[in-house]
Amino acid sequence: MKFQTGLTSPTLKIRDQAGTGRANLIIGSNAATTVYASVQGGSSSPSGVLDLTGGTVDFLLNDLVLGLAQTADIGNGVGYGLGTMTFNSGTIDATNVVLGRIMDISSTSATSNTAGTNATATHATLNMQGGTLLAGTIVIAENQDSSANNTSTSGTYTRNPNSKGVFNLSGGAATVTGDVVLGTHTSATPAQAMRTRLSISPAGPSPWEAI
Repeated sequence: MKFQTGLTSPTLKIRDQAGTGRANLIIGSNAATTVYASVQGGSSSPSGVLDLTGGTVDFLLNDLVLGLAQTADIGNGVGYGLGTMTFNSGTIDATNVVLGRIMDISSTSATSNTAGTNATATHATLNMQGGTLLAGTIVIAENQDSSANNTSTSGTYTRNPNSKGVFNLSGGAATVTGDVVLGTHTSATPAQAMRTRLSISPAGPSPWEAI
């Protein structure tokens, strides 16, 4: 999705239904219906692209999530949500920014031993070319899945899903008041690595500020 060609100084504003509070923005999600009320299911890899260059953003968010996965298919493994967002003007104020998250996948979802077709893809990319990002926390590449040597009626299985997130900061200013977490496995039985890249350019004084 992008701004229509020919618009003069377009603006996109996001708030909750009341118009005053924080909303959630999820781009590229293959998660259960109880998670942000969005589901694709199985091994599908829904892809979302939001390109807001050429306009101004005004986002007040609770969660900004790119690339979310929680479902799998018996034969084809994990289905990954793929999310990309680009902006260069305006302000994004988000309590939580998540770039690439594999949630814990129930043993009833799949008994497959494969990580899925898009296991090595980049699941989340945030391109910040200008503007302002105000974040409470930023998490890049998080794996919550615990499918290491799990058992089901079909036997023992290990899915080994990956999580890969990229934050390209080439302009503007990003301020984080809490934690910045790069690559984490929160399960008690980690099965696979996380891939994280934080790119800050150009060379010189960093536009990144941690408080």
